[in-house]
Amino acid sequence: NVQAAKRRLKYRQKLKDEKKTLESQEIELSGELSRLQSAQEAEKMRYVDRMSLSVWRSIATRQKEKRLEAEQTQRQLRAAVVGRARMIHQMKALLQRPYVLEEKNMLYGEADGGHADGSVLFKTFVSELDAIYAQTDQVMREVNAEVSTKFEYNLTRKVKDGVEYFDSTDATEIPFAFEDTSRAMSLLMMTDPDVLRHNSHAQEPKDTVTVKYIADCQLERDEVAKLKIYSAMRKVKEADRVVFVWRAVTEGQGDLSGHHTDETGWLVLRPQEIGDFPSTVFESYTRFIPIDVGESASKADTDRFAKVVAKSGEEEVNEMMQLLEKMLLGGDQFYTSGHPRYESA
Repeated sequence: NVQAAKRRLKYRQKLKDEKKTLESQEIELSGELSRLQSAQEAEKMRYVDRMSLSVWRSIATRQKEKRLEAEQTQRQLRAAVVGRARMIHQMKALLQRPYVLEEKNMLYGEADGGHADGSVLFKTFVSELDAIYAQTDQVMREVNAEVSTKFEYNLTRKVKDGVEYFDSTDATEIPFAFEDTSRAMSLLMMTDPDVLRHNSHAQEPKDTVTVKYIADCQLERDEVAKLKIYSAMRKVKEADRVVFVWRAVTEGQGDLSGHHTDETGWLVLRPQEIGDFPSTVFESYTRFIPIDVGESASKADTDRFAKVVAKSGEEEVNEMMQLLEKMLLGGDQFYTSGHPRYESA
């Protein structure tokens, strides 16, 4: 049948045309798919690059911050080292000239009339206090003392990088309000001990003070050792705490002459709650380095002097904490109606 043959031929041609069209569409769609896949991969790479860049920027920013912090700390430490080296050099210079008394006056003050008032030493100490205060958080993190209920001053002998030193760490919580405690501690820490013991109307202390006084330390067999202390202290009141920092030199007297200790200290007071009751936490760290001025000093003499200084420091701390308790309980001569009584300058 001719008509049937024509229809079959036409149908086959139609199938061929559709096949070509489908093949052409397949090629186009495959190309589109490849393009989309390539675009997707490219977008992924761009995202990874952006994330990598963001991470890199974060790392670079943090590294820069650390470098700036390290440079700042290095500058502060360099200033502290220069000041310490200057003081040690001055102390060693005492015996390097024939007139020891004159050299001693050069260290502790003006040499006019032989009166050593400590002005040179105090000036050096005061210039170091800012750098010491800047180290407060780092020092407290490193010592990380556990809080107890009794303030203790226990010096431990240590050696680091060939340098022998003694240090004491303590953290104590007392059941008294922060404002009253910090006010009382300011009076105790920053007033000349002789004035504090004998004057019931102590002046309200300044934020930076220098004091010089003699401390008697009772030893065995009715022996009393005398120490002369030169100290510079600064109080910094922050939003949530009060920080005391100090520098001091303790000078042996009499048979302890020629022996010194170079001391640095930190004391941080911060408020805390015990249940519904206010309290105050003390965190302290004290470090001193023995220094001998002269060639005659022996290791035994140095050890004896260090023990005397440690005993004297322990006695002073105990006396201070007893006075603090009396003041906060309202039973001390410095208090009226439970509040400290100051006399303005």
